[in-house]
Amino acid sequence: MEINILIDKEYKNKVKSTWLKNVARQVQKAEKVSEKSEMGLKITGDEEIHKLNLQYLDEDRPPMCCLFR
Repeated sequence: MEINILIDKEYKNKVKSTWLKNVARQVQKAEKVSEKSEMGLKITGDEEIHKLNLQYLDEDRPPMCCLFR
């Protein structure tokens, strides 16, 4: 499974991409996700999440996370 991780610089020292990849692989196995699948994770703040929500979900509020399929 290809796992792409983007971490905004303000969060770089708070979370490690290797840890996130390990968690993602565990989820993949538990959910029996195909090895051919792809996953993208972005660690960012409320302002960026708000922009993404407006762009993809047409929601004008900053939630705790976003999920796009």
